[in-house]
Amino acid sequence: MSIFGAVDRRILRLSRNFVPVCVSIILAGFALLFLSMIIGVDRVSFTGALRQGTVPGATGAKEVGYFFAPNWSLFTIVVFPVIVGFCFKMRGDMDQTLRDLADGGMVRGRDFAPIPADRLIERWHADRRAYAFLLLAAPTLSLAFVVWNWAVTVAAPVLHGFPTPIPPIDHNTYSYDWSVASQFQGSGVGRLPELAFGALAYLAVPAPAAFLALFVMIDAVFFVFFTAGMLRSEAAQGQDGAPLPQDWMLVAAPGDEDDRLCGFKVFSPFFSSMYCAAVAILVGLLLAMIQNAYLRTAAAPDIAAFLGGDWTAAAGALGKAVTGLDPLAALAVLFQGPFGDFVHNILSEVAVFMVLFVVGFCVVACWTVLYKSAQRARDQALAHLPQLAAELQAEAPALKTRLERMRFWPLAWLSLTAASVIMGFLLLSVFSYRLLLLPVVGAAAIVTARVVAFFARQLGSTDRAAGADA
Repeated sequence: MSIFGAVDRRILRLSRNFVPVCVSIILAGFALLFLSMIIGVDRVSFTGALRQGTVPGATGAKEVGYFFAPNWSLFTIVVFPVIVGFCFKMRGDMDQTLRDLADGGMVRGRDFAPIPADRLIERWHADRRAYAFLLLAAPTLSLAFVVWNWAVTVAAPVLHGFPTPIPPIDHNTYSYDWSVASQFQGSGVGRLPELAFGALAYLAVPAPAAFLALFVMIDAVFFVFFTAGMLRSEAAQGQDGAPLPQDWMLVAAPGDEDDRLCGFKVFSPFFSSMYCAAVAILVGLLLAMIQNAYLRTAAAPDIAAFLGGDWTAAAGALGKAVTGLDPLAALAVLFQGPFGDFVHNILSEVAVFMVLFVVGFCVVACWTVLYKSAQRARDQALAHLPQLAAELQAEAPALKTRLERMRFWPLAWLSLTAASVIMGFLLLSVFSYRLLLLPVVGAAAIVTARVVAFFARQLGSTDRAAGADA
């Protein structure tokens, strides 16, 4: 059995039981919190004083414990299980999507003959094995990066101390947090217990998160391109010895009268899982970037003060810029601040790359390919209208009208505008977390306006009822 086959079978098996897996991850997250309390790294005060000297740039005590680090505690208990759940579900939705497409007569050869579901799924598995190296390469590199980062920034300082001269607080690589608390002056944290806990935390949280996110997202891109018939499929035989299909096209096939997607609603489970997984990945990356920005400033005693102080200052400066009708100053406020650049260290730089890859390539590419495939599928259906109408037992004029009214957006629970706004703000906030102020303020304004309107309607109806009684 190949490495890819073993990994894929494990992911597919877990995808069928993703709810128990997510619950297990949540319980494991609480276990890590409890273990951090035992070791003494749940609450850690960093003053800048090390056993071997003083950290340049550190001016006061700040909380850097595991419990108060959102990229560890909050990510492990809330965000990581969501990522795992939707990634596993997306992997499980792939085979079912292919089966639903084929059973609905939407996958056809160039002679317009339907391709059976079992043959299409067997073709998909064969093509995935052919692209196994590409599917595993990037996730393996991400896993290696996490191990390297732990060895350089955690294991080496804990075992041998920080390099000389001592790196400043805003150093691009080193972070002064719970993972190196044994090196803080006056700390009672033991080196070996801390080293063991750090290795466990890194291997249990960021390593599998990065590997799974990249593996499943790249797999999703291959799946969409495969389904659209845009991948080159080499000649291959199935388990029965018959040749597997190498070339096919999608054909729109409306179901009931309310099917505006003309059969393409079968992509809804897969694309919903992909979108939710991407949003969860972005949230996790944003938490990591905020924590890394906080660790590299001496201007706040804890993460809440770091965000609150910066957002308050930003809101005040933004108000002055807006009232002074200076849009350039407003943009400068949103993208710059007293804490320096948001993307300031190697972890944040890697996070930005991950964000651009997940959003700019995976989600956007999949949506674009599916959208174009839906348009081509409609054109193919119109070109073979008499035969398709006979198969669907529908009147050709009525079927033509339904095909011409076809639209494509697979998230029935979320509009295209809302999905784009959510993803867009998360993407922009990676470059400046101050931009999170905009949707927060906007949501507060919308809720306030609706509450006022609601009470106004209630008051108006009460006045009308009182007038009628009089």
